[in-house]
Amino acid sequence: MKITLDIPEDKVSFFLELIENLNFTPLKESISVPEWQQKEVAKRIYAIETGEMEVKKWEDVKREIFGKK
Repeated sequence: MKITLDIPEDKVSFFLELIENLNFTPLKESISVPEWQQKEVAKRIYAIETGEMEVKKWEDVKREIFGKK
């Protein structure tokens, strides 16, 4: 099972230390996301929220790419 949590930035290190100490599960090494990529994602999310950019369902995109109906 996977769980996604929103953890305040100032609590992340404490949370990870707690999980490691409890030995529930091994923690995967985190890969840092470059700042330019974070800015691009934020820009796209904003564009979607303001209606400037439209999103498509994956099934529709697959049909467009592969020509399947």
